[in-house]
Amino acid sequence: MMRTSFAQNLETYLSQLVHVSNCIQKLNIILVPDDDERCIEFKNRQLKHLLSGEVIDVNKMTISGDEQEEKGGTKKEYNQIQHDFLTITKEVLLWSDPGESHLGALHARDVGCHHPLLSDDCLVSALELHRDKEWCQNCHKHNHPDFLIDKLNPFNCWRRGHQSSKMGFIHLSYMSSNSGGLISLKSDRFFAAPELSALLNHERKEKSLFHTEISMDSRAMVAIFIIDNQPLEVDRMQEIKRILPQQLLASRHTDSTKKKHTSREKNYQDKMPEMVNDLLNNVHSTWKRRGPSTDSRGIIGVALVNNECEYISNGGLGSTIDSFQERNNIWTKYYNSSELNNGFKKLLHVSNSNLPSNSAALCVLLDPIIDLGGMGNE
Repeated sequence: MMRTSFAQNLETYLSQLVHVSNCIQKLNIILVPDDDERCIEFKNRQLKHLLSGEVIDVNKMTISGDEQEEKGGTKKEYNQIQHDFLTITKEVLLWSDPGESHLGALHARDVGCHHPLLSDDCLVSALELHRDKEWCQNCHKHNHPDFLIDKLNPFNCWRRGHQSSKMGFIHLSYMSSNSGGLISLKSDRFFAAPELSALLNHERKEKSLFHTEISMDSRAMVAIFIIDNQPLEVDRMQEIKRILPQQLLASRHTDSTKKKHTSREKNYQDKMPEMVNDLLNNVHSTWKRRGPSTDSRGIIGVALVNNECEYISNGGLGSTIDSFQERNNIWTKYYNSSELNNGFKKLLHVSNSNLPSNSAALCVLLDPIIDLGGMGNE
């Protein structure tokens, strides 16, 4: 069975997404995620340890009970190890230097953690944030974006906040009907900070990547898909019908062609929910498995920005997005383009030129979490 154009496009898109994640992991080793002086000092100390060969893999310090049994241990031994580990980390937090480079010696507050359950008397280390599901792995459920107040990245911590604007990006793509009536997915523009942009452009020819453009505000990691509800052929037919009367000409084929295009547009709209569902599921699973952090939650939010598209206004994609939200317990929101400030649209790199009337922007918020130890999902 021949694969559809959309399936081939999606496969290429996902491979590009993985490469972007790999580049972010490389940058995470040497760049600071936050412009806080404490974060800069922490990264400097971490680099000194790295250069001296004193590397500690966070993943190896979070071994599970099942893995312990596979190595010949017992549940009792595993429980004792965990008890000793927690005891030691809590003691270390009481006397450690806040300028220390080891995650186990840094309090969660030192790395900007603002989880609602973290109180002043909680002895939780930055290392525990990487290993306990109670913290970083569900923090996105408590902190949500809000496009109406220009909030794209709601986090302030070192792992997700990206106050230094060095590792975030906006990736613009188009979903539209091609000449054969099939839905296609095409990467268009990629906006990133100079550091990430330079690394991606360095490997662009080898990896067949998109061309990148510089963006100085790169705190979030967002994939935007412009859904064009006006097939190109319809636009051409409208242009032809506008010109014919001026030339005192007429064509008996225009009405029949219009019916074909109307049928094609309906077919396009019927297929769109299925394509968007495949897109969301594949991007979610890929970013969750191959994102910049072992704790990546995949897609943590979806916003649909509608610019007078009747298909969207009538709930064309509502059930698809709502179903995805229920399955993954994420934030979703629907906006009209006119509701958003022009400054925020500029941040998203959308305007009337690439988001014209009768179209919509599916804004997919990828989890921007990184590992402070610099290990990632390799």
